[in-house]
Amino acid sequence: MNMIENPWSESIKQADLVIERGDDTYLCYRARVACDGEAEAAKIWKIALFRAVETDGEKRTQLMYPYGRESYEFAPDEIGKYKFKYAN
Repeated sequence: MNMIENPWSESIKQADLVIERGDDTYLCYRARVACDGEAEAAKIWKIALFRAVETDGEKRTQLMYPYGRESYEFAPDEIGKYKFKYAN
């Protein structure tokens, strides 16, 4: 069988945490800083959302960030509260 490699596989390998919800995959990258308490509740993460969308017979994958920001200021435990959009 001839398999096509996932174009996001390198990003997935580098992620510290992967969260999957339906067609959405969140890749979470932790800043290498100390934190008190549960790390996934601390706002020390960069989060990328890969969203699969079917349109006119083709599949597209969107890459978005919380509020369009690619910075280490988010917490995986709060993913449901963020608005994801394309990077500014």
